[in-house]
Amino acid sequence: MLNIIFKGKYKNEEQIKRGYLHSNATIFKEPNSISVLFIIGAIFSSPILIATFIGLLHMIDINTININTYIFIFAINIILTYIHEIIHALGYPKSAVKEIWNGGVGSMFVYCNAPISKKGFYGFVLHQI
Repeated sequence: MLNIIFKGKYKNEEQIKRGYLHSNATIFKEPNSISVLFIIGAIFSSPILIATFIGLLHMIDINTININTYIFIFAINIILTYIHEIIHALGYPKSAVKEIWNGGVGSMFVYCNAPISKKGFYGFVLHQI
């Protein structure tokens, strides 16, 4: 129905299928490797994560945190990460096969080589923000 495949651990770019690029397609500037892309993502998301962490520290009584709290937070984080990536995958055409990869150290990403229109791409980009 959703054509989403969980591919497992990402090791290198040889694992990713290359798609056909139409002759009139607009090519966007992208980093040369996925590692650089993850670093850029970390730089842009760090302020949000830090602000969230500081906000949570003000809401939580540190003396009440125990191992069960950490297990709960860890489990919720895993569940929400999968849900987050599925939402990203929904930005691609329904008929396209979307792959969700584990990038390591708690990171995941969606890959899809199906062509999308410029309007669809910008709608997809706005969905990501």
